[in-house]
Amino acid sequence: MIVDHQVQLFHSSSFEFEDEDKIHLPKENYLPILTDTGKVGFGAIYNHNKVNLVKAQENALQAFEDGMYAIFYGDDQLETLHQEINLEENKAITFIRLTFLAGSYW
Repeated sequence: MIVDHQVQLFHSSSFEFEDEDKIHLPKENYLPILTDTGKVGFGAIYNHNKVNLVKAQENALQAFEDGMYAIFYGDDQLETLHQEINLEENKAITFIRLTFLAGSYW
């Protein structure tokens, strides 16, 4: 359902090349706010292709199985696609994209 919702949001965005993004233009105090949150982005869409919902759902499942992101229900990490959760507990569902760091020795 979440992938479906995100695909719908993406498709409802403007795809006109001539459109000027007036909402996300940086203001004087915008960059310090973004850097304080740890994420800097301006909401620009660079890929103007429509998304195939079935493919997007397949990619999301494969990425979860490959450990590209973690899902938490409250404080509990979901380990498998078949793990049952009780939605009546009304806990927050959190998705965390995992970034793999490469290091080197000098």
